[in-house]
Amino acid sequence: MFPLARPGVINELYFGYSNLLEFFCFIFVRTRLSIKYCPKFLTIINLIFLLYINSYMYGAMNQLFAFTFAMTFVIFFSFLLYLE
Repeated sequence: MFPLARPGVINELYFGYSNLLEFFCFIFVRTRLSIKYCPKFLTIINLIFLLYINSYMYGAMNQLFAFTFAMTFVIFFSFLLYLE
């Protein structure tokens, strides 16, 4: 997925994360507001992650991935709590 030299772990982690993200979207995103706003927030978080990964060689990739993963769950659970 990442064309430059990257450690193999981040590639596998992001692939699993994208599969989990797709699964959660299929199952839990049902209401109109969730369908409208949840993908926008998740796209912004993923773009920040991908831009950082492609900009810096090895600086804090695992920490940013953990933050991206955590923020994804925060967004999902807040949409489930308040809008579903």
